[in-house]
Amino acid sequence: MSVWGWVVRALGCGRAGARWCVGLVGCSLAVMLVAPGGAQAAAATTLSYSISSFTAHGYDNVSPGEPTVAVGRTYIVETINPSFTVYTKSGSMTSHQEFSSFFPGNGFCIDPRGVYGKAVNRYAIVCSDLTNSVTRFAVSKTGNPNGGWYLFNAGPNTSVDQPSIEFTSNKLIVVGSGPFGCGSGCGTAIWTFQLSDVLSGSATPRMKYINVPRGQYRAANQLTSTSPGYLVQGFPGNDVYLGTVTGTPAAGNVAFTETDLGPDTQAAPHEPSIPGGNLGAGDLDGRVLNANYEVTAFHSAIIEFGQMATCGSLDCNVDGRITLGTTPTLSYLETRPTAGFDQTYAAVVPDGNGRPVMTYTRSSPTQSPQAAVMSTGLNKVVRGATPGVSACLSTQTPPCDIRWGDYLSATQDPGNAQRLWLSGLYKTADGGDGWTTVITSVTVLR
Repeated sequence: MSVWGWVVRALGCGRAGARWCVGLVGCSLAVMLVAPGGAQAAAATTLSYSISSFTAHGYDNVSPGEPTVAVGRTYIVETINPSFTVYTKSGSMTSHQEFSSFFPGNGFCIDPRGVYGKAVNRYAIVCSDLTNSVTRFAVSKTGNPNGGWYLFNAGPNTSVDQPSIEFTSNKLIVVGSGPFGCGSGCGTAIWTFQLSDVLSGSATPRMKYINVPRGQYRAANQLTSTSPGYLVQGFPGNDVYLGTVTGTPAAGNVAFTETDLGPDTQAAPHEPSIPGGNLGAGDLDGRVLNANYEVTAFHSAIIEFGQMATCGSLDCNVDGRITLGTTPTLSYLETRPTAGFDQTYAAVVPDGNGRPVMTYTRSSPTQSPQAAVMSTGLNKVVRGATPGVSACLSTQTPPCDIRWGDYLSATQDPGNAQRLWLSGLYKTADGGDGWTTVITSVTVLR
């Protein structure tokens, strides 16, 4: 398992306080290969990054991979289809569980996501069990995910598409579009559980179920703990919506409110060409892929979220920000293109000062998918594809259209809000199953 890193310095990146300097226009960039832990802070006039990464899991009998990371004080939980693995922050694997044996019912549980609740020092995982038609989730009994877990489900006939999960200060919220495979036309299922019941492993946790007409809401992972739960929904050519879940099951006052934040003005993504075929397999769209809530060091309450769009002839990352307050507003919804490359599956997280850092897949007709990260003055491949690999197996005739996934993830380190953790995918073998995951740490230095 390899662990390696860089220090990256962006100099003179346009106007002071700019969020991004993508493509390094008007910037100079210094990159040094360093041993892990060897990064030195740049001068006060530069914005520097310490970047390290380690190779994580590969194909586990199901594609696509759809890796997410939940980062606690000591351990990282990576979920993929259909399993999860625990690593130390230096990249040593400490345990691995297949969902078919972890959850009861020997089910095929996919579309997993993992989160970490900083305020309670617990991990949570959610997935959709297609065998038994149930949405399942688990919460670690302690802050050590190698130990025991409390196992729960949302009840019979609850399997949903792309479930997501979030801790609030008094609730655990599970969200998904359902039933599975129904897409945006079947509304969003929201299960709100009493957090104290879940943390104690109650066999009958208090819960309130709400179904809202609008589908494909995504739970916003809470980097700063607060009572309301926040959900984000958006598609290019439609509007961006904020959902807010207030109250608790214990008080009997759980409620959902929806705020229309205005148009999503981006153009929907297309399936990019890669060596041997295309990426997407008919399932590439511009829905909100991930969201993170935080109160920044400057006391701004924000939600940062990622999407995909088309920028000219190429796919590009989209970074969106909602600023909360008396009236929530869509502060920006901006594309982050890379010249000559398609960008897909963007996930974004703000650091403690509100500066966004993004993970994505980079590809072109001559370049198989790579894992990359970007931020202000930073656009870096952290894992390159194996040279010569194709979308097709040797037994197939091009073009082959492969399913790469629906999402990646990005989160903060609970001990250092300037350190961001990001999941990534890169192509290591021919065919649709030829992928490997990478976990990257980006520290914004001062």
